[in-house]
Amino acid sequence: MKAIIISLLLSVGLIGQVVSPSTPSPTVFTPAYLVGSGISYDYYGKTGFALEQTFAARLTSTSKVYSFSTLANTQSQAAISTGAAYNFVQNGNWSLTALGTAGLTSGSGSPTLGQFTAGGTIMYDIGARLKSTNHYYIVGGVSILNVTSQTVKPIYGIGFAAGF
Repeated sequence: MKAIIISLLLSVGLIGQVVSPSTPSPTVFTPAYLVGSGISYDYYGKTGFALEQTFAARLTSTSKVYSFSTLANTQSQAAISTGAAYNFVQNGNWSLTALGTAGLTSGSGSPTLGQFTAGGTIMYDIGARLKSTNHYYIVGGVSILNVTSQTVKPIYGIGFAAGF
């Protein structure tokens, strides 16, 4: 819980750095699709690092809601989940997104189990800094994972994504 509060305070602090009124505001790009890859770390569950692949698609051209799917693999288990993400703050190159997913997890020697996550991500568009037509993001996030018949645990992640 302490990690979630610290992450949210950090996110709010970063988003609070707004452009002054005399400076023209940058064009805000909201991707229709987002494809990413990264790593996540589960310290409490002791499964260690996982490689994650993510795909998100905006539901309509004016919506802030995305269909969000993730595939995660560790040495001992694999998980696939799908759900929704909501981009509730976007300020210049920064975006703050809440997400929730449901899916399946299977591991060596264990049956397939239900998996549920809820959390958030913060994204920074580094591509727009380099060239206005490229949108590549550094993504950081925290989520709470609940796998059926196991303890609830926080998962920390970092990765890169491309938006188009």
